[in-house]
Amino acid sequence: KERAADILEEMSPGAAADALEDLDEEVAEQIIASMAPEEAAEVQELLGYAEGSAGRIMRTDFVRVRATATVGDALALLRALPEVPDPLLAVYVVAQDTAPVEPRASKSNDDRAVALRGIVRLRSLVIADRSTPLAEVMDHDTPTVRPADRAEEAARIMAEYNLLAVPVLNDAERMIGIVTVDDALAELLPEIWQSRGARAFV
Repeated sequence: KERAADILEEMSPGAAADALEDLDEEVAEQIIASMAPEEAAEVQELLGYAEGSAGRIMRTDFVRVRATATVGDALALLRALPEVPDPLLAVYVVAQDTAPVEPRASKSNDDRAVALRGIVRLRSLVIADRSTPLAEVMDHDTPTVRPADRAEEAARIMAEYNLLAVPVLNDAERMIGIVTVDDALAELLPEIWQSRGARAFV
């Protein structure tokens, strides 16, 4: 169980949740109990969503930036993060009175959960002047999905809006995660994706 827990901790939470769902319930619970608390909590949260849903395959580690920050603030704080989410596809601008950048998402029942205001793509962040307010370079009309939406819907939105990731909002309109194009395709085209070695298009 300890070895299985170590392996699952190295996997994405969504993949770990899928692996555990195929096991006997008692065995799965024992493995989760052997995992590090933070990783175990993420996996248990995803297991609460239906298989094939956006909630099941979403990633809960994303970079959020306070709406009052500048491009320079965001770049400096990105460099200061102890661990940068992989993949890092965009910075999510939120209305929240906390530190300007935090690398991990809040859970849906956490009072730190954030209200999404827009996204700043990395290209825009890199080429903009450091003094520019994020509000001037972000995409304001950001498409989103709900945790209960199917992975197909997340993939459709990403294709329609040329996104590499789509934010996931709960019923309180708080951002709780993102679905990446890699994760959506791995869900929709599992055999093809596995034969390609799950190579990321980022």
